Amino acid sequence: MTSRPVLTVAALQRSLILRGLLKSTIDRVLETGSLEALQLRQQIYDVEETISDVYFPLNAVLSIVARMEDGSEIEIGTIGREGMSAFPLLMGHRAPQIYAIAKSVVLRLGCPPRCFVN
Repeated sequence: MTSRPVLTVAALQRSLILRGLLKSTIDRVLETGSLEALQLRQQIYDVEETISDVYFPLNAVLSIVARMEDGSEIEIGTIGREGMSAFPLLMGHRAPQIYAIAKSVVLRLGCPPRCFVN
């Protein structure tokens, strides 16, 4: 059985966003977050699905994809270690009109949105 990587402050420092967190927030992330490997093209949330985890790609990228009315799809963004998957939450959308997939094998930090709420 393969063990899950350990979440440490050093791991958090790989994310350019997480480097700027206050100690109290870092403590919440360490308590509620987890590290795990996402597989290539693994979908992390879907269109109109409530976002339940915030993903910070630490060593690869995520692709943000919009599904058009005719069913076709287009990549509208790529997120690396400078970003996070749940930017729709910042804009007040809990169930966005886009979805996100791993563009390569990703070691990800996932934690519920509540770990970033004061």
